[in-house]
Amino acid sequence: MDRKTPTTNHQKFIVKLLKDPETAAALLNEIIANYNQDEEIFHQIFLSSLKDITKAQAAFTRITKEIGLNGESLHQILSGNGNLDLSNLIKIIKALGLEMHIAVTRKAESI
Repeated sequence: MDRKTPTTNHQKFIVKLLKDPETAAALLNEIIANYNQDEEIFHQIFLSSLKDITKAQAAFTRITKEIGLNGESLHQILSGNGNLDLSNLIKIIKALGLEMHIAVTRKAESI
């Protein structure tokens, strides 16, 4: 009898969930919405989730081709060791079939 470990089952479940673009978008939006000023932890959680989405959608090679990065550079970015600038973030998000939006959370003060 070949029993899978709970970790393996958990990973397969996460991959199954993140294959769905709606779920992937909801996860990233939730992470951003709950940003609590701890930049390092936010950065790690966001990139880890982005990496999981990329793996789940089997999009690693496609993304490298679409955004013009080699595999090592993309791997470093998604591991938190590379240079994730806004341009690369937007390219990765778009290559995953997602979009980023800016919304008003409070009214601007009158000048």
